[in-house]
Amino acid sequence: MKVWTTVFALTVVLSRPVQSAETDHLPQLTKAQAIEIANAAARKSGIDLSEFQAPEAEFEPVRKDWIWFVFYQGVVLYPDNFLSVHVDDRTRDAQVHRGP
Repeated sequence: MKVWTTVFALTVVLSRPVQSAETDHLPQLTKAQAIEIANAAARKSGIDLSEFQAPEAEFEPVRKDWIWFVFYQGVVLYPDNFLSVHVDDRTRDAQVHRGP
């Protein structure tokens, strides 16, 4: 019985998620929610999203700052025809950046 209890206890301990730099910043928003917030912010800024391809979203692509980076490439490809929206995962605030 003692061996079984020890094995069970080790199984429970080893099955817990490991807290590391990679798991410290698990997003609260889903990718779809981040895109929805970014779309709303872009529209509120007067941007016609029909001029852009479907967005791509990535959580913390550069640094651990709780920011979703949502990128829109223009339908017509020419320099500076892109849009990015930074969505704060904790507050849901969004900042729209057009072009360079």
